[in-house]
Amino acid sequence: DPRYLTLQGQVRKVEEHPVAVGGFSDIWSCELDRSSYLFLLSDDRDGVLDGLRERSLIPVAVKAVRIHSGSDEDGARKLTREMEIWKRLKHANILPLLGVTFGFGPLPALLCPWMDNGTITTYLE
Repeated sequence: DPRYLTLQGQVRKVEEHPVAVGGFSDIWSCELDRSSYLFLLSDDRDGVLDGLRERSLIPVAVKAVRIHSGSDEDGARKLTREMEIWKRLKHANILPLLGVTFGFGPLPALLCPWMDNGTITTYLE
């Protein structure tokens, strides 16, 4: 979808395998190169990316949706809906959708800032 920043070729996996696996998606620890995220920093109204301005790479989480059954078209439709909703959400406690990339499965994968404390469940434990 052209309405989303495509970061293809600018995302590098940090680990060989996903760091988390859910029922419908895998989460990868990745890095985004500086030339890509300078654009993102200019649009960072909430300060989510503060402290990253001097880094050559920005840590990102990549959510890759897995398709279990049905068609790629059905999966793509559901993913587009998730992107539409996520992109509109603006709140200090919700990570922004930074963009999409490819190469993590048949569908585009979603990027958001990496949180050092892990998932909300891990953080609360």
